[in-house]
Amino acid sequence: MSGPDGICGMSMAVGSMPHRDPADACRVVLKHTPALPAWPQLPNRSTRELMHLQAAEGLPGVLLRGGRISVDAADALSHKVENSSGCPMSPESASGLHAFLSTDIGNPIAVKGQLIGPVSFCLAVKDQDSEPLLFNERLSLMVAEHLRLKALWQENALAKLCPRTVFFLDEPGLGILERSHVAPDDFAIQLIEHTLSGVNGIKGIHCCSSDGLELLLRTSVEIIGVDVYNHVNLFAGYSQEVESFLARGGILAWGVVPTKESALAAETVDNLANRLDQAVRRLADWGVSEERLRKQWMFTTSCGLASLRPEGAEQALKLAAELSRKLGTGQSVRALAPS
Repeated sequence: MSGPDGICGMSMAVGSMPHRDPADACRVVLKHTPALPAWPQLPNRSTRELMHLQAAEGLPGVLLRGGRISVDAADALSHKVENSSGCPMSPESASGLHAFLSTDIGNPIAVKGQLIGPVSFCLAVKDQDSEPLLFNERLSLMVAEHLRLKALWQENALAKLCPRTVFFLDEPGLGILERSHVAPDDFAIQLIEHTLSGVNGIKGIHCCSSDGLELLLRTSVEIIGVDVYNHVNLFAGYSQEVESFLARGGILAWGVVPTKESALAAETVDNLANRLDQAVRRLADWGVSEERLRKQWMFTTSCGLASLRPEGAEQALKLAAELSRKLGTGQSVRALAPS
């Protein structure tokens, strides 16, 4: 596996798509992100494909009632989560993944997988007393191990298509954590690091919240994906941390393409490039290396695309791809190409 610098300048999808037909979703992803395709998550197809329900499959103690999920703490903790080959994701919970695995994806530079992160899962899912799992340290650690096995299985499956993998945790809940302090930051980082310890490829985290950046920058991930379309001052006050992240070889995945229909219809690649240029210059004024910012970047959407119409989702991926062609560094992309 080449280092993360090998994918600088590329565009990629966050993961979720609005389609109900997995084959259609795969076609769109491969059309617009052929060098780094991500398997499509399809929450509009079934509630089982919502990211927290999708990841809950196989977790001991899970209770499903009317599409709502909870965990019986005593039942869960009476089991040991253990499987050396990982925890599978079934076609019923991840139809897009299984369609992707059976599709001819060509010869990509890398393939991308994704999974809800442990903090977001443990905030979204509650125990039998309606308390978030994050309030229970033992349950949270159990979930992190369960998700580690999910990531292990998923990456192994994707590696059969392409040996180079990029794996993201989706952590929108980090913003809630930073605002409410419902759990210590060090514990949240412990959960994230444990989950990603099952990943061999390039590791990333996506967080579309206006909060949570400080915690993200303290993790060991190589790519951080953030929403800079809706949160233009996201990096204010964190210039030193961003500089340190870039200095160790980290990549910023700029979520500069909007995911609302009205905003998307008004944008062009030139508008988005100008918006991104202003954000980079602002960071450079705060002391971050502009050279690193313009070399160690990727282009993506501000969040997942499930809330859009299929046509809108395709337009969003097209804009991200056009940004990559306009601003990306072709030399670094070729550095990861198969020999």
